[in-house]
Amino acid sequence: MEPSKTSQKPDEKYRTTQPPSSTYPEHASRNNSNGTDADVLDRMKVREICEGWGMYRDAAEWRNYRSMFHDDAYIATSWKQGRIDDFIKASIEGFEKGSEFMYSMC
Repeated sequence: MEPSKTSQKPDEKYRTTQPPSSTYPEHASRNNSNGTDADVLDRMKVREICEGWGMYRDAAEWRNYRSMFHDDAYIATSWKQGRIDDFIKASIEGFEKGSEFMYSMC
């Protein structure tokens, strides 16, 4: 069954349009239910980085935080850009000054 191509609510502020089927990769796994165990593990690894970097930093778990990055990693946030070790140093200094900058993870 082909889903509706466009939202049917005429008063809807942001109408949603489904992209054409031809734009989807043929063999992509979309969710854990139809992927392989290796696919699930790959997605979990990406999720760990997406969620973990902010949580480890906000908890001042510097060892865990640092373990998520390659030695030559470059990080860019709204307040600091640079090599990962410089970023960690700046974060520690910020915490010592009482600065509070937390990341919201949903």
